[in-house]
Amino acid sequence: MSQANLLAIARSWLGTPFQHQGRLKGIGVDCIGLVIEVYREAGLLSAVGLPTDWNYTGYGRQAAGALLETFLQQYLRKVSVPFPAGSVGIFPLGHSYPTHSALLFPDGDSIQMIHAYNSQGHKRYNVQEHALRGIWRQRLWAVYGLPGGIP
Repeated sequence: MSQANLLAIARSWLGTPFQHQGRLKGIGVDCIGLVIEVYREAGLLSAVGLPTDWNYTGYGRQAAGALLETFLQQYLRKVSVPFPAGSVGIFPLGHSYPTHSALLFPDGDSIQMIHAYNSQGHKRYNVQEHALRGIWRQRLWAVYGLPGGIP
């Protein structure tokens, strides 16, 4: 799996509507579901020690932080700049703990983020791609990556 292939897989989810606990491309996905499904499609779940059929949807809208903590701390490792392609950034959105995740991809001097985002007052409720800048850069809590990088 190359970084370019991983990015192509993540981009194939662009436009998928936001759906809490969703896991279906083109139908609906939430932020951690996007990470799980991109990693599954790329064959990376087994690379982090998870069975390919692993899934978890037993979380409430405000309790996603528990899933993020479990998934990221158990299966990935914290990384720093420069972030490897396909790293997972976590963000506290209106909370004192992280409840949102995004896939991060270096792009020259910037970092692109791909994430399933739903915010009240925000017109785009879907998987989107944009630069990690402004409020997103300020809110970035931590970044996790594959223990051995992309195999």
